[in-house]
Amino acid sequence: MAALLDNAIDPKGRIRDVSNTFIMLRVEECPVTSMAKKGPKPKSSLYEWRIKGKHTPTDSAIADGVDVQDSEIINNESLKYTAQGRTQKGRVVVGVSDVAEELGDEYAVNGGLVADNLMDGLIMARENMELSLLKNSNSAPYTDSSNPMKMRGLTYWARSSNAANGDLPVPTGALTPAANIVSGKAAATDVTEENFISILQGIATASRKMHNLHVFATPAMRVRLSSLTKFTPANSTDLLTRRFNQTDLKAITMTVERMECDFGKFFLHTHFSLPSGVHALLIDMDMIQMRNTRNPTAQKLPYLGGVRKTMIEYIMGLEVSNPQTIGKITT
Repeated sequence: MAALLDNAIDPKGRIRDVSNTFIMLRVEECPVTSMAKKGPKPKSSLYEWRIKGKHTPTDSAIADGVDVQDSEIINNESLKYTAQGRTQKGRVVVGVSDVAEELGDEYAVNGGLVADNLMDGLIMARENMELSLLKNSNSAPYTDSSNPMKMRGLTYWARSSNAANGDLPVPTGALTPAANIVSGKAAATDVTEENFISILQGIATASRKMHNLHVFATPAMRVRLSSLTKFTPANSTDLLTRRFNQTDLKAITMTVERMECDFGKFFLHTHFSLPSGVHALLIDMDMIQMRNTRNPTAQKLPYLGGVRKTMIEYIMGLEVSNPQTIGKITT
């Protein structure tokens, strides 16, 4: 009888060598929702908060002996604003049949298919919340099952004027200054340092204080900022304006984690899921907070003999306490 060769082994009887863990293709990405403060639970699907401005100072001179005139009287009622927000409900539903759960053992799955799908469903729910928080669209009231209530995204909060007939217009005195918004940048390579500095200057000018801003930038935007560490002379008259001290002479460091200027600091974070056309969002994280009614919560639905369904449900909201402390760079 001839010798048994490997290729002659019946694959039906061959024991497979499969690793008992999954290699995840990407990690969970929820930096903004993770960093944002968690505010009080809303008591209504339409919630409100108060914003107050300041009187504009004047060079006031009063003649000696002149009594108070009615024309001098002021009040601050026109400086008080009410901003509004809406909650948004979302859910993720996973389902595994009873047969699959009992007989569908898979390599690298521990605890059953229901538990495995539930874990990934929770991750999806949290990432859904991140996208909803950042989105470039306005809030909307509930009208019917095809038009659910929606919250306003952070990108849409950064606007210097209200859209015509838009939902819940931002009080005019609280709108984001035009200086905080840089638009018309077709690509991240078009963005300059001056664009960032002008936004920080606009925020500082509006609020009269220095700010530490967190910048959530696309990968292309981060590469653009890192390129500022390089110096490539275009002609003999170029002068080196920066000096970078390399602690490791065998390594080239080309990364920017923080930028400082006369009006505050930027702390840079790479974000891979910013809204389309947004190169960077600049946020004072002290001025925003999540107003969640329900964090992602798993609930088993009634089992009717076929599929075991689990619903992961959440109700979220966003409060931008001061829209004048956010900015953005867009196409």
